[in-house]
Formats: sequence, structure tokens, C-alpha cells
Amino acid sequence: MMKLRIILVSLIGLAMIISACSGKSGDESLVKSEYGDLPSAFIEEQTIIQVTTDKKEYSSQVNEITLSIANTGTTAVGYGTSLYVEKLINGKWYQIPYKRLAFEDIALGIEANSSFDQEVPLDHLYYQFTEGNYRITKSFFVNEDKFVLGAEFEIKE
Repeated sequence: MMKLRIILVSLIGLAMIISACSGKSGDESLVKSEYGDLPSAFIEEQTIIQVTTDKKEYSSQVNEITLSIANTGTTAVGYGTSLYVEKLINGKWYQIPYKRLAFEDIALGIEANSSFDQEVPLDHLYYQFTEGNYRITKSFFVNEDKFVLGAEFEIKE
């Protein structure tokens, strides 16, 4: 009876160690996105802003993606530091969680007729990338109005 208990405790411990070391790599770690389909550009009067990734396709071994943000309008656009990576599963978007990462709550701006690149390090995500369609979402502000854009990309093995 004692040997059975030791074996059982050992197996449970081994299972816990394996699950802790493997990290969440499956879709069970994803949370449904609050957004459905998102445009990659916002065009309204003098405001024209667009988000894209540096490539449309990446391998599952990618470590970093560059998000390009271009304001080709004649007004400045506000934004924050936060952004999220989401995966499309069965026609619905799911947000990939971060590993203990917090964004600074500061307001930044992109002037008219300017652009910049924001590096998106994927090693901060609690997820192992698999084949599929993904996007990076980012919020922007014009005056008091908020809008969210999505830059889509694909992961191939």
C-alpha cells in the first residue's frame, strides 16, 4: 500500500513538472477577443492611419514582428503603448495572453505625415505559435474617439 502511494505521488509530481515546463502552447490558453473583424486602416476626414506587419508570412520559429504605423493624414493621432496578438480559430479571434507583462499607461502621438515601427517581441507571449492566421491589434485616439486597428499575418511551419 505504501509503495502504491509513493508511485502515485511520484506520477502526480512528474505530471505537474512536465505541465509547468511545457508552458501553455495550445489554444486552451487563449481568451476570446472583444473585437470581430478589424480594418487595418482608419480613414475619416483628415485622419488616415494604417497598421501593417513587416511581412505577411512568418515561420512558427519567429521571435519578433515589426508593426509599422503610418499616419498619412493631416492630423495627429494618439495611441498607447499596449498592443495584443490574436489568433483566428474557426472564424473567431482569440487574444494570446502575455507572461507577466504590463504596459505603461501613457499617451503618445504620431504626427501627420509620419510613420514609425514598433517591435513586437513574441517571447513575452504565453503561447507556442502554430500554423494559422494572426493579427496585432492596437488602439488609437482622435480627439476623444477611440478606434482599434488590426494588422494580419500568417504563421506557416
